[in-house]
Amino acid sequence: MKPLPFAARGTALAITAALLLGACADTQTEGAQTALPPPAAPAPARADHAIGRPTVVEGDVLEVDGRRVRLQAIDAPDVATRTGKRSLIELRRIIGLEPVNCELLELEPPAPKVQQGWIGRCTSEGVDIAQELVRRGWARALQRYGDSYVIEEASARAAGRGMWPKPAAPRPGTKPAKPRTAARKTG
Repeated sequence: MKPLPFAARGTALAITAALLLGACADTQTEGAQTALPPPAAPAPARADHAIGRPTVVEGDVLEVDGRRVRLQAIDAPDVATRTGKRSLIELRRIIGLEPVNCELLELEPPAPKVQQGWIGRCTSEGVDIAQELVRRGWARALQRYGDSYVIEEASARAAGRGMWPKPAAPRPGTKPAKPRTAARKTG
């Protein structure tokens, strides 16, 4: 079969379009007006996302897809401290070699000598990274952003995980103290 010349192709398209329009008109009943469907509601604006293999910058800051992302609602120790370095290492362990998905919620307020980035909620393989870091005891829950991770922090503190001191253990050879009770009056 020989291809149609350019002009013939245009004519063939015009005829096809006319046939389709005619077929649509034939399906309408006489006298009925053609009502166009209402325009579709616009899709809700999707929050911006950063997806990819992250670089851990600090104990609570990642760089993902070229964007700086501070994990929402937590605060890790300063990376210049020993516990800050441990927090950074633990964050790397949580993420591993997997890509992360960060929902970028808002821009960070500008701060002197700090590159402005995003505040976001990041997950890796379905695990909330900030929640896991707090659960392991290497970050604090920031209650001013809600009580998202308060339970995890309380659990880590009670168990002495991460940066939290271990609960004092009784010294060997000592008896546990008895609770004081009111003296009984005899009479």
